[in-house]
Amino acid sequence: MFAVTSTQHVLAVKDIERIESYFLDKLGFSVQFRVEGWSFFSLGSFHIMLGHCPDEISARETQEHSYFAYVNCVGIDEIYNDYQGRGADIFQAIAGKS
Repeated sequence: MFAVTSTQHVLAVKDIERIESYFLDKLGFSVQFRVEGWSFFSLGSFHIMLGHCPDEISARETQEHSYFAYVNCVGIDEIYNDYQGRGADIFQAIAGKS
C-alpha cells in the first residue's frame, strides 16, 4: 500500500543564520545536518532544506503566490500555543474553517 512517510521542502533564504535561528528557537525544529550553503531541519516527519541564496528575490518581493505547502496534522492547538509562547510570527489566528 502506498504511504507518504515524510515530507521535505526546500526554501531559498538570503540570511541563512537568521532563518536557522528562527526555525530552531521559534518553531522548535532540530538540526539534522549542515553542508556548505545548506541546512537540514526536522520537526517530526516534516523536513526543511534551507539553501543559502543571498541574491534570490523573495516571494514577498515577487508577489508570486504559487509557492506553498499544505500540511495535515493533529494537535494543531498544542503547537499553535507553543509557537505563541516562543514568540513566533503569527499572521492569522487559529480558527476552524470549513
